[in-house]
Amino acid sequence: MLFFKIAGALLMVGACSYAGFLLGQRFVDRHRQLTVLHMGLEILGSEISYMRTPLPTAFKKISLRLEEPVAGIFIAAGRKLEKGQAYPRQAWREALEEKREGTALTRRDLHVLGQLGTVLEGDSDSTGQVRQLKLLEREVERLVLEAEGERNKNVRVWRYLGLLGGLAFAILFF
Repeated sequence: MLFFKIAGALLMVGACSYAGFLLGQRFVDRHRQLTVLHMGLEILGSEISYMRTPLPTAFKKISLRLEEPVAGIFIAAGRKLEKGQAYPRQAWREALEEKREGTALTRRDLHVLGQLGTVLEGDSDSTGQVRQLKLLEREVERLVLEAEGERNKNVRVWRYLGLLGGLAFAILFF
């Protein structure tokens, strides 16, 4: 009987610790994904200003240099533009919405990233687009710094909370 109590307590501590690690990982993932998105925006700026690459092709080229799930956003937007299903603003926002579930991005992150569609809509020449893209890059950079601060603060908290919560449950129930 004692063996089952100890096994149950260990399982409870393990499960709670795992849950804490999963919750903490969201902060790590958000920071990494925003960093990758920032890099994607920098590459897009180069593609627009120096290479004069059409958007569908630029999105595909960028997706090859980025990791998932961020690459999937660029792929989805590129496909929509290639098929002529949408204008740049609509294609980018639909791609963000499609791939939102697979990311750790917050609503605020998605709102800021959604502005890229407006930048790409073509209301100005390529110089104006690059200038607006630089402003968006700075905003994403601020989000990266904010995510880094949250990561540094919250990851350890959630991990310890999971472990200590599991220990508390084990003590209370056994």
